[in-house]
Amino acid sequence: MHLAGDYIHPYKDAVGNPVHCRVRIYLPDDGRDAPVVICSEVPNNPGGSITDSAEVVAAGVIRANELPTPLVWIEHWPKESKDRGAETFELVVFSSKHFLAFPLPRPQMPERTLTP
Repeated sequence: MHLAGDYIHPYKDAVGNPVHCRVRIYLPDDGRDAPVVICSEVPNNPGGSITDSAEVVAAGVIRANELPTPLVWIEHWPKESKDRGAETFELVVFSSKHFLAFPLPRPQMPERTLTP
């Protein structure tokens, strides 16, 4: 895997407010593997969360970067963006490979430090 992109992605939240998140895209070195996208909530996000708009953000990132699907989508909440102060990473599983449906319930990933 290698980092292919790291940028602030603009989108509109559920009520239409302009908001943004950090997106990191990792592309596989082996074509049989899936790309990995880490979508991070940013502390200064002015509107709805990445959780509330996961399918909209995923579809926008896939289109903007011409990413193949399926891919691995990880939602990242830095400690600065959560009231409880703990950094979390959550695997998001969508019910449609086209990302037109709501995400399925999220399994909690084991707590550990991941180095991007």
